[in-house]
Amino acid sequence: MEDQRIWLKSVIIPSALILLLFVAVGWWAIISLRSFYYEQRVEEALLTAKSYATTMSMVIEADKHFDEELAATLQVGAAVVDRYPWPITNELLQGIAKDVMLDIIYLYDENLVVTHSSNGSFIGWEPPPDHPLRTFQQSGEQVFIDEIRAEVDTGILYKYAYRRTADGKIIQGGLKAEKIEGRFGHLKPQHIIEVLAQHTPMTRLALLDKDGQVIAASNISNIGFIVDPAVYDFPISDQHYRLLRMDNDPSLGLHLPLELDDKSIGSLIVISSLKRLNMLIHT
Repeated sequence: MEDQRIWLKSVIIPSALILLLFVAVGWWAIISLRSFYYEQRVEEALLTAKSYATTMSMVIEADKHFDEELAATLQVGAAVVDRYPWPITNELLQGIAKDVMLDIIYLYDENLVVTHSSNGSFIGWEPPPDHPLRTFQQSGEQVFIDEIRAEVDTGILYKYAYRRTADGKIIQGGLKAEKIEGRFGHLKPQHIIEVLAQHTPMTRLALLDKDGQVIAASNISNIGFIVDPAVYDFPISDQHYRLLRMDNDPSLGLHLPLELDDKSIGSLIVISSLKRLNMLIHT
């Protein structure tokens, strides 16, 4: 009996302690490796999200340059119209439109009545009270770039711009939206969002303007939604992220600032699913 006790104390107990030590060390090593792997993947997700934000800033800048190009084109057209002595004719506007590569030019008098157009249409037409042209007239600005919208009668989509002439008249120039899409469609925010989402199906993206309204998203049903960082506890930051659940999957959420010429132009929400990562870690 005494020999059994000695054997138990000298062999079994130390062996058990050593085994427990190995188990503890092994468990600690596994946890450490998982934690390291997790942190590495999260860091990769952060870098990817920040590259998305940089891409979107460049896209918005390209969109801005297009507006500037359209404004410059219209300024050239207006300068040409100003240079010609009256009477202006529709044929003259048609030639100017062709020279400056605009699809349509309308000339309005001081009362906002169309007096001439490059295709002879809308003569005598006046814009309704809520028309952007009236807002522009009252603003006192020299140039205004409108959104893409349909022409009143034809329904053809145009991107319009307006400019005041030296004698108080207003020139409206337009480019057909289909031409804009052909030249710049691949640089539109929604298109870029869709491309990024297509290549990263486990990631959801939403582009917000300065007021927090979603203007482009991988889920188009989210467009128009207002995101208040304070309400949703999702502040704009390029240093922090949130762990959250999306469609019942663990996800990594980032709300990144977007800047152009050192000024805020909005933000980008990037939500990446961690489901696959968690499955790899726990296998």
